[in-house]
Amino acid sequence: MLIAALLPSEDHHEACASMLNGVDTILVQVHALNETFATLTGGSLGFRVDAYLTARVIRERIVACATRVRCGVRGCL
Repeated sequence: MLIAALLPSEDHHEACASMLNGVDTILVQVHALNETFATLTGGSLGFRVDAYLTARVIRERIVACATRVRCGVRGCL
């Protein structure tokens, strides 16, 4: 969902991006932020997004409205 929200070329971009727009808070596992960064910068999508740009977009579009949660074997904190 996070990658589709950030990439206009994704099939479900509009629906996913609208989930981030107009909300005060979303819950995001910290690991999801790491995976989003790695996917966008690592080339697994067939292209690589600049690391600085990726970090900035994640910070401005996701972290700005996110409550970060840690999940482990005992559940989410």
